[in-house]
Amino acid sequence: MMRLAGKRVSSSLHPWLLNHTANFTTQHALSSPSESHYSDTVYGSCDHLDLACQLLNEFSCWDFDLVSANMIIASFMKEALDMFRNMLTSNIEPDGFTFASIVTGCARLGALDYAKWVHNLMFEKRVELNYILRSALIDMHSKCGRIETAKAIFDSDRHTDVSVWNAMINGLAIHGLAFDAIAIFSMMEVENILPDSITLWEF
Repeated sequence: MMRLAGKRVSSSLHPWLLNHTANFTTQHALSSPSESHYSDTVYGSCDHLDLACQLLNEFSCWDFDLVSANMIIASFMKEALDMFRNMLTSNIEPDGFTFASIVTGCARLGALDYAKWVHNLMFEKRVELNYILRSALIDMHSKCGRIETAKAIFDSDRHTDVSVWNAMINGLAIHGLAFDAIAIFSMMEVENILPDSITLWEF
C-alpha cells in the first residue's frame, strides 16, 4: 500500500517539480546534490525509473555527481533482478549473457544474498563458465565481501584472458590485500599474460 501511494505521489509531484524548478536558479529548489539525490531515490524506489531519467535529462545544469549516478544505477539493477525472477517463474531459461548481466548487477549493489543465490543457481543449471562469467563472479564475490570465494573461483582453473586476472587483482586491492595483488600480477608474467591498461591502472 505504501509503495502504491508512493507511485501516486511521485507521479503527481513530477510535473510540479519540472515547472517549479524552471522558474528558479540552480541555487533554489532541487538544485543541490542532496535534493537531487532525494528525487532520484524517490523515483527509483517507486518504480518510476522513466521519471527519474527524465528529471535528470531536463536539468542537465545540475551537479550530477557520483552519488546521483549510483542511485539511478542501483534502481535499474533492482529492476533487473526483479525481471530475472520473473523470467524464472515464466520458465524462460537464462543463458550465459543473462547471468553475466545479473552477476554484474549483484556486484554493483553489493547484494550478498542475491550473489549467493545467483551463483548457486548457475551451479544448479550447470552454466559453463567462460572468461566473462569467471571475471564477473570474481568481481561480484569480491564486492560482496567474499574475497575467499573469489580467490577459490580464480584458483579453480587456468586463465588466458587478462580480464579474469584484472578482476582478481582489483578484488584483492578492494580488500587491502596489496601483497596478494602484487603476487597475482607477478604470476601473469609466469603465465605469459600481458597486462593491459586496466591492469596497470589498478596499481
